[in-house]
Parts: sequence; C-alpha cells; structure tokens
Amino acid sequence: MAIGFRYNLAQAEGKVIGAISISGPVFRWHKESMEQHISLLLKTAESISKSLY
Repeated sequence: MAIGFRYNLAQAEGKVIGAISISGPVFRWHKESMEQHISLLLKTAESISKSLY
C-alpha cells in the first residue's frame, strides 16, 4: 500500500491542467518523511505553474 501528497497545477484562469505528486510505501512514507518533501513539491509545482502562464 502506498500513500502520497499531490498538488494540482493550474493555469491563470484557475483551470486544473495537471498534477504533481510524491508517494511511497506506507512503511517508509509517514508524516515526518512527507513533511521533509512538501516544500520541494510546492516549489516545483509553483515553478511549473508559472511557466504555463
């Protein structure tokens, strides 16, 4: 079983056109390990979204 974190990518109009996510198996992917990667995921998603405008 795997769990993960997902962030939608949107255009300027707010229309969702994709998503970026990170995931892993439950035995390695817990709250602490997710928290270490959330800021990188958000920065990457923001960068991709800006390039779409």
